[in-house]
Amino acid sequence: MDASTWRGREAALSKAYEALARRHNALGITATVDPIVGPFHSRPFQVIGGDRFVKACRAAIQDPRVRELSLLGSIDQFGDSTDLLSSVGQARQVARALDL
Repeated sequence: MDASTWRGREAALSKAYEALARRHNALGITATVDPIVGPFHSRPFQVIGGDRFVKACRAAIQDPRVRELSLLGSIDQFGDSTDLLSSVGQARQVARALDL
């Protein structure tokens, strides 16, 4: 995190993402997920693609009641608008609408 360029910081974060992904795979609780970072669509950024790990975890859930639970746990997971997140009333309205 001390790198002077964003590419240097990205390289260090990428190593951390891959190390964590390998640790996830070593647990053996999901199907193996490729632990390598890759491009974020056509943008010049490397990402681990965390959604792949979510899918693997969800696929490993055997309890049907747990499987039916929503993936959304808080308003922060749904919206990143500062206006929304700084207004308790608006945030509660959206949360109610989403049944959070």
